[in-house]
Formats: sequence, structure tokens, C-alpha cells
Amino acid sequence: MFFRRLNWNVVGWFNTVSYISYAIIALGVAAMVYHYATTGSALRLGLSFTGGTDITVTYKQSVTRDQIATALQKVGVSDAQINTLTKPGDVGTPRWTVETQKDFGNNSGPLKAALGAIAPIDPSQVSVSTVGPSLSHEYLFNAIKALVIAIAIQFLYIAFRFGWNYIFGLVTVIALVRDSAMMIGIYAIADKRVDDAFLAAVLTVIGYSVMDTIVILDRIRENVKLMAGQKFDTIVNTSILQTMTRSVNTLATVVVTLVALLALGGASLQNFAFALLVGICSGGYHSIFYSAPLVAKLQNAQRARAHTGSSNL
Repeated sequence: MFFRRLNWNVVGWFNTVSYISYAIIALGVAAMVYHYATTGSALRLGLSFTGGTDITVTYKQSVTRDQIATALQKVGVSDAQINTLTKPGDVGTPRWTVETQKDFGNNSGPLKAALGAIAPIDPSQVSVSTVGPSLSHEYLFNAIKALVIAIAIQFLYIAFRFGWNYIFGLVTVIALVRDSAMMIGIYAIADKRVDDAFLAAVLTVIGYSVMDTIVILDRIRENVKLMAGQKFDTIVNTSILQTMTRSVNTLATVVVTLVALLALGGASLQNFAFALLVGICSGGYHSIFYSAPLVAKLQNAQRARAHTGSSNL
């Protein structure tokens, strides 16, 4: 109930909120251009998209990341993503996972030998998997297609849910596209590897953002009847403040969980948690401060055009 008592003009902050989003997206685009110029790839794509080799090994004694990196260079691997699967204080032998875009195919012997030269390896705890380029290209195409289909379905659902009001559906789609663009931009700025965990996070964030946005849009629809006669900007602003406590509490609960995963989870969980954390925060930010004010802006523009048209008759 705290936000209901505030005299915030959230609708009036629309331009500032938009500029902040544009700035983050622009920085992300600049980072992607830089990465493309220096590495030939705008984003650090994971093996699911580029193809390559993933090997997990368990050593019988402690080794360091630098030792593994030096050993891999002897077999021509310089792009390896090296992560430990053993947390500090854990009981047991150290486990490591190595991802490289170099495809060893069925000839993983030199790779195993290079890693085994550092320290003795438990042969029963070695796993090697490869992803071919044809599969990775198909995976990338399907990922983009899934994202487009998800956004299109959301537009149709929102428009139907609110009596085929295209403004509500359009606002939701614009916010989802901006959420996705901000996630990609922040990933480029942080130079994080984009893999299937990132794709899962994007699709999850789409669902979360729509859920939060629907709550605000539904309150706007109710208040249009309850606050008949008042300016539409006032109705939208009141609706935002009335639902903000619920939105902030939901966001805080999710963020606490994701921060715990990011701090304490394994390598794969940390990447997933980072993507979700970025997306959830972006989704909450846009749902509260961007989507609803955009409804007011588009609604006012529509009424202005209708008024101008009727005046010309």
C-alpha cells in the first residue's frame, strides 16, 4: 500500500525512462560492433549455436585454470571456456568443464591426453560431447523463430484479452522487444556467452513481463469506469501506483532467489541466473515505468487524431 500514497507522476517520466532504455541498448549495440570488429562475432555464442566440443574431467588432485589453459594451447585450443564444477570447501576431487568451438569430432584423444598431462584423471569421470555446425545453425534459426512466434502470440492474446484493443497489444509487443534488446545489449556489454540457457531465460522473461504488464493494464481498464471524467493520464498514473506494490514485491522475491543462484550456483546455473536477473529487472522496469505510460501516450495520440479528423469534417 506504500506506493498508493505517493504523489509520483510516473506517466510524466516516460521520456526519461525511454532515454535510459535507448542508452543501454545503444551501448549494447556499440559493444556488439566492437566484438564483431575484434573477434568476428557480435556476441559470444555458445556451442549450441556455433558447434564445437564440450569435455568434463575429474582430476585426482588439485589443478588450476591456468594449467588447463596452457595444456589446451598445445592442441590448438585458445578460445576455451574453462569452469570448475567443484565449489570451494566441497569434499571430493576437482572437476572441470571445458568448452571450445574447435570440433574434435570422434578424435578426442589429443584433447584428453593434453588434459591428462597436467595431473592424473579419473577415466570413469570423463565425458565428451560435440555439436556439429549444421545442428548449431538449425538451432539458431529455431531459437529466433521461437522468439518471434512467442511475441506474435502474446500480441494476439493481449489484444483479445482487452476487447481487441490493438494499443494494449502493441504496447506489450514493444515492451517485450525492448526487454529482449536490453538483455542482448547487457550480455554484449558484459561479454557473456549466449547459449541455450540464455534462450530459455529470454522466453521466461517474455512470460513474466506479460504477466506483470497485464495486471497494470487490467487495473487501467477498471479505473476507466471508476474514474470516468478524469484525464486519461491521471487514470493511468493512478493505476500504476495502485499496482506498484504488488509488482515491486514480486520482483524483489524473484531477484533475491536469482542473486542466490548467481552467487552459489554452478557455472551453468550462474549463466542462466544472470540472464534471468537481467531480463526480470528489465521486464519489471518496463512494465511499471514504460508500458503503462506508453498506453497513455498512444491513447492520447489516437484521440488527438480523431479530434483533428472530426474538426476537418
